[in-house]
Amino acid sequence: GNQRMPNLAVNVAYQELLRMAETGKLAQSQAVTAPMKYQAEILEGIACKILKNYRSSHPDMLIIGSEQKPPSVDECRYIIENIAMKPVEGRSRIAVIQNADKLNKSAGNALLKLTEEPPSHAYILFMMEDDRLFLPTLRSRVQSTVITIAEEIRAENMPQDAQEWVDWLTKARKSTNDDETILT
Repeated sequence: GNQRMPNLAVNVAYQELLRMAETGKLAQSQAVTAPMKYQAEILEGIACKILKNYRSSHPDMLIIGSEQKPPSVDECRYIIENIAMKPVEGRSRIAVIQNADKLNKSAGNALLKLTEEPPSHAYILFMMEDDRLFLPTLRSRVQSTVITIAEEIRAENMPQDAQEWVDWLTKARKSTNDDETILT
């Protein structure tokens, strides 16, 4: 569970997000698309750059929704009211909308104005797995970063013994020969 994911350290899109967060260039309304198992670490990385003395239950970080479900309309209204308050510790506050790609229309609509005109001290982070499902009304109002992570090649379909390798190679050679036949 809590181990650092080595893939993120070399991920260009993620490093760029961190650089923008550190230099104050991160969009105030930012969507981040990444596999769920990397989202907590991505969030922590961004929060460390924006919030003073970041820790897991930081008073200036508000999170709605969860890894299991998107936020309700009421949770969205809660964010709107609370993100407007002055930061407790630093100069900024962060509102995190988890599972943002699964927001229903009413919840999404509740966030439109906030997304378009966040308070000057606020960052709104929309975390999701599939940006194609993100409501178009919100999508058009945010900066979007997609973090793709090359997963390890699954070994289960690899040939297991010499005969399987021979069959596999024969099949591969045959399919390339078939292509050549079509081409001539």
